[in-house]
Amino acid sequence: MLCAPAVAVIALGSTGGIETPAGDLSDPGATVRWGLPIALAFRDVAAALTIGALALAAVVLPPRPGGDPDRLEGARARAVLLGGLAAAAWAVVGLVVLVLTYADLSGLSPWDPGAGGATIEFVQSFDLGRAHAGGIVIAALVAIGALAAQRTWAAGVLAVLAIAATVPTALLGHSAGAELHGPAVDLQFLHLLGGGIWVGGLAALVVVRRALGTNLAAILARYSVLATWCYALIVLSGLGALLVRLDGDIGATYASLIVLKVGLVVIIGLLGRTLRGVLISRAESGQLPGVFVRLALTELTLMATTFGVAVALSRTSPTQPSATEGVAPTVAEAVLGFALPGPPEGSAWLTTWRLDVLWAVLAVVASGWYVRAIVRLRRRGDAWPIWRAVVWVAGWGLLVYATSGPPGVYGRFLFSLHMLQHMTIGMVVPLLLVHAAPVTLALRTLTPRSDGSRGPREWVLALTHNRVLGVLASPLVAAVNFAGSLVVFYYSPLFELAMRTHLGHMLMTVHFLIVGYVFCWLICGTDPGPARPPHIFRLLLLLVTFAFHAFFGLAMMSGSEVLAASWFSQFPREWGAGLLDDQQNGGGIAWALGDIPIAFLMLSMARSWLRDDQNAARRYDRQAARDGGAELEAYNEMLERLNRGGRG
Repeated sequence: MLCAPAVAVIALGSTGGIETPAGDLSDPGATVRWGLPIALAFRDVAAALTIGALALAAVVLPPRPGGDPDRLEGARARAVLLGGLAAAAWAVVGLVVLVLTYADLSGLSPWDPGAGGATIEFVQSFDLGRAHAGGIVIAALVAIGALAAQRTWAAGVLAVLAIAATVPTALLGHSAGAELHGPAVDLQFLHLLGGGIWVGGLAALVVVRRALGTNLAAILARYSVLATWCYALIVLSGLGALLVRLDGDIGATYASLIVLKVGLVVIIGLLGRTLRGVLISRAESGQLPGVFVRLALTELTLMATTFGVAVALSRTSPTQPSATEGVAPTVAEAVLGFALPGPPEGSAWLTTWRLDVLWAVLAVVASGWYVRAIVRLRRRGDAWPIWRAVVWVAGWGLLVYATSGPPGVYGRFLFSLHMLQHMTIGMVVPLLLVHAAPVTLALRTLTPRSDGSRGPREWVLALTHNRVLGVLASPLVAAVNFAGSLVVFYYSPLFELAMRTHLGHMLMTVHFLIVGYVFCWLICGTDPGPARPPHIFRLLLLLVTFAFHAFFGLAMMSGSEVLAASWFSQFPREWGAGLLDDQQNGGGIAWALGDIPIAFLMLSMARSWLRDDQNAARRYDRQAARDGGAELEAYNEMLERLNRGGRG
């Protein structure tokens, strides 16, 4: 893995990427020109090792034989410790990258007396600096958490946190300058995710191999499946990111690095699959450990070489100067990455699309899993309502339409269309997804693990009975999150932050989708989960929420102050309503699209209430048939005694 920095320096040196800047460009010095690619390579390796080691402990490694399956012991404890140490290195090297990045941008040597204060100002005042600092802080939290972790659930939480720490890297990589910034960042994130689990997981296996004992064959087979999915993710996201970034004539230097990286990825994929097959067969026959180390190190060396080439790519301009260079972009092109489309009318409601990669990929995966699970159920003779599959696919399709279609495109500069997008994501989509009962389907189709490790089914069960989920799904908390977060979001700086930043917009979508799902499940869901209140209390909660949404919509419709005015006013439009009128139109959409789903929730809850009463009546009838109506006779005798006591 240590050859990644060397490859990065060699690649940049051979392409002139480390030479002294020509012309009037400031030179921060050799320390920055040579040190930054080396630091970037070390950071990427540390990040991959962190993610891979923690993911390995969370979903691949079994507990110590005879030990508590919920405690981090044996190989899992070593993997978590390795992930924590790698996260600490990630944070330290990330700080070096931050300092050298500012020096590279400003032309100010890091040894300059004023460099420290200027770097702090860079972090405080610029999104780029804040993104660097955010990744460093999250990596440090992962390191601290890994050292304190005692339970298996902690490994899963830390793995998710480590994956979240790659978001700033995606924002800062060679996707950052792309015209289609949002899709480029999403694809880069998926690329880093696949590479981290694949490469870091294999490196972690090498480190903890002595603690695996006789389980090595099963663990290698399990890791091989995970690595295959990660490889597919790397290939597809890499191709997509390349297409997104190339908005001009590709430069010869960049093209040569791309060819080199693609060749390495293909070789690693073929070699890795073959090597893992050999390793698994030898592990089953007891012929390992030396062969495992040699073959794994061969694959890791090629992986590290690819990391170094990737760093060189991030420091190389993708395109040659084009004929349009120097032409000033419009405000929309500069801020959003695309020109303002025409008015949202007629065929524009079907043809205006800007793909939101993360949600599109998630929708395809979720829909494919659901259909495959139903096929698996039917093959073993079990039934599953087709209408649930229809609402599941429709829910994800509607989410893609809301994020990638006209609501997602026009919603960036029209408040009314933003509100249409928001209400669809937060209310309509969750209503459909909840009725699909995905947790029940998952528990009926996912294969349980017998060695004490936590696979997908075990994690679904753990999340279903998690105390945090119990708090979030409690009636008052769920209602406040569902309704109250509307006010907090729109009448605070969070709204403009979500409009201005890709990450903020993504977090907004995640928040309202989850909050809406939890509330809909609380009211009418059929999946297992925390205890829910009686139906009469759910009805009261729904009526209060219904009234609040109506009040929120009316407040928007009658408001006289434009929300996020500095954002919306920067886009000159020759069509559509003015800012205030458009915002008031958005209030009407919030009222209509808020209350209509709540009405459907009420109907669904009434149906659930009736079904539960009917089930209770049938249970009572069966019990009476078994004991001859003993409960009814005892009740009548009690009433008779009370009647006699009253007369006496």
